[in-house]
Amino acid sequence: MNATTQKLVTAGTVALAGLVAAKVLEKGWKLVTGHEAPIDFDDDQTSISEFVIYAAVSGAILAVARAATQKQTKKAFATIEKS
Repeated sequence: MNATTQKLVTAGTVALAGLVAAKVLEKGWKLVTGHEAPIDFDDDQTSISEFVIYAAVSGAILAVARAATQKQTKKAFATIEKS
């Protein structure tokens, strides 16, 4: 399999993992806090500290999802090439 195909597949899987991680984060946030994730900066009921905490948590979760997906995709392509 050529490098372009690998890059496209990796980009697609990373994007999908990011979408899934974001949805899981939104649902988890609601379970933990009891209200919607603070994604609207014009919302007067959400404090700046809540925005900062949400941004930090979402950044960490998305970074882990991206790294794990890239690693697993690379591992899968290595297995395919050995076959």
